[in-house]
Amino acid sequence: MSQVDQMIGKRYGRLTVIKAAAPKGRQQRCHYRCDCGTVGETYISNILRGNSKSCGCLKREVTAQRNRDTKKTHGKTGSPEHGSWGCMWHRVRHADPSHPLLRYYVGVTVCKEWESFERFLADMGPRPKGGTLDRIDSSKGYCKENCRWATKKQQAENRKSTIVVDYFGEETSLAEACRRLEIPYGTVRMRIRRGRTPLQALVMGGKTDTDWDFSDIE
Repeated sequence: MSQVDQMIGKRYGRLTVIKAAAPKGRQQRCHYRCDCGTVGETYISNILRGNSKSCGCLKREVTAQRNRDTKKTHGKTGSPEHGSWGCMWHRVRHADPSHPLLRYYVGVTVCKEWESFERFLADMGPRPKGGTLDRIDSSKGYCKENCRWATKKQQAENRKSTIVVDYFGEETSLAEACRRLEIPYGTVRMRIRRGRTPLQALVMGGKTDTDWDFSDIE
């Protein structure tokens, strides 16, 4: 009597072996009936090792219960805060040096505490309207001390490509300095591309290159 014949009529997890099925190579297979009523085939080795305990319905039920428990735990699934938390993990896990946007997240980490959405929510609080999750220091990872809910303008100015200048003793973005001095940002960027330093480009104001002596300005 083959091993499959000895298993007929016996129950393994939710599966009851019905009869032998055509083998594949040297591996024996069997027909089964699941407690849910589904009939199918699998390798007997999967059943004996415990790898196959159902037709797949058990895994679906466990996943569904986990999702219900998650919603029950914090009640924030689908909320703006939960969306930001999920996007944070997506950026970090799928960081790609060849991707035009995800390349900025290569090597970026998330603190262990924020593996829990509840802890993330407790640290960050409600997301204000129009706010986005922003790292204050873009060279560091995601954690309570280095993150804030920022406006789109604040986040744009915090990118790695942002030019930082000394504005009367205060470090600020080039864009913010232009706003304070009421100088078109595009004009200043054009001057920088032509070889001026950010400070030189700013102090020129609305004048042309020939109106200035830059010998004392770095």
